[in-house]
This record gives sequence, structure tokens and C-alpha cells, in this order.
Amino acid sequence: MDKTITDNLRYAKIVIGDLYSSGYDVCLEIPAFFIIPGTENYKAFGLDLLNDQFESKLEFVHIVHPQEIEENHIRLQRGERTGQFDLTDGNFKEKMIKFLLH
Repeated sequence: MDKTITDNLRYAKIVIGDLYSSGYDVCLEIPAFFIIPGTENYKAFGLDLLNDQFESKLEFVHIVHPQEIEENHIRLQRGERTGQFDLTDGNFKEKMIKFLLH
């Protein structure tokens, strides 16, 4: 797995987790193939907290079917707004923060 993807996904999880803990209506949607148990990616993203139904124990993380999201992308939801972000984008962090703050 590309280091940029891993770093950006970890960053998104931390930021969304902090906002969620502060009371914001936010969630992070991740394609299932990023965190399938038994793959090298499973624990790399810090998302190894899955229950038996393959759902995140983290309330702000939703696992979605891969065909719902473009390759190497995640979705963020803030209230009624949804944004899709490319984890390979060099400006990922800036674009994500801009989406969350506006």
C-alpha cells in the first residue's frame, strides 16, 4: 500500500475522530477493501477495531462497498454535505480541512 494513502487515511481518521468527539455531526466512509482482515492494510490504518459483522466499533467510521467510491478515495460527511477525496492527492489534507471548515 502506498505510504501517501496510509498517511492520509490515518490523518482523516484522527481529524474526524476529534471533531466527532467534540460534538460535530461528521463521519468517515472507507471502502471495505482498505481494511479487510488478513491484509497488510488491516491494522496499518488503525482501524482494526471491527466487530463480527465487519462494522467499525468507531461510531464515526462507516465501512462501505468499494463500488460506491472511486478507487483510492474516501468520503467525508459533515451534516448534510458529502465530499469525496482522493487519498493519493498531494493536497489531500488541505482539501479535507477546507471541506470540513466551510
